[in-house]
Amino acid sequence: MNKILYVFIGILLGIIAMMIINGNHNRYTLIMKEGELGTFDTSKG
Repeated sequence: MNKILYVFIGILLGIIAMMIINGNHNRYTLIMKEGELGTFDTSKG
């Protein structure tokens, strides 16, 4: 089994999750409440 590959993917997903939670938390929750998943505005970071 390629355990290194799974670890790498896990770290990558973790980094993305942290970016979403820390950087776009308010905007993310507003979009989730409105149900507009296709209108992410990541330009402001």
